[in-house]
Amino acid sequence: MDFEGPNLWPVVAGDELLEAQAHIWNHIFSFVNSMSLKCAIQLGIPDAIHRHGPNPMPLSLLVSSLQLHPNKTQFTAYRIQFWEYMENNSKDGEVFNAGMASDARLVMSVILGKHKAEEPNFKYVEGDMFQAIPPVDAIILKWILHNWSDEECAKILKKWKEAITSNGNKRKVMIIDMVVNLE
Repeated sequence: MDFEGPNLWPVVAGDELLEAQAHIWNHIFSFVNSMSLKCAIQLGIPDAIHRHGPNPMPLSLLVSSLQLHPNKTQFTAYRIQFWEYMENNSKDGEVFNAGMASDARLVMSVILGKHKAEEPNFKYVEGDMFQAIPPVDAIILKWILHNWSDEECAKILKKWKEAITSNGNKRKVMIIDMVVNLE
């Protein structure tokens, strides 16, 4: 680790920075494991898996065996969808957006560092990705697609394809997201 500046602040880069972020996230969300266990027990998940037998149980079968309404997992504690809640509660929405923006800046700094790219080569563009996306050389979709249905993801990706091929050249789309497999 290198140090710089009058107060000798450490300069952390790349993988070390991501490792530090993961460490902080583990501390921030350490309560999640115990809360998840509590919810699993209250929902009867261990019993459902035990009744299923020794073979692996697909998530779709587990959900149906719990007799949960399919839309129930999309709601917050206030019985409205998460994104609707954030839109209607500007203070919470601002905090959430600031957190996502901070995380995006960290990931972008690592990507830029690994590819020896310079910040001026990048332009952040906001807008409605279902309507129009300007021609670009590269696109990074970070924590986007998992929030949309398969049909909406297809629409988003088609718009991005138009943006990266509009000038006749094929460019790159980079996706950073979680993979959710229901089967």
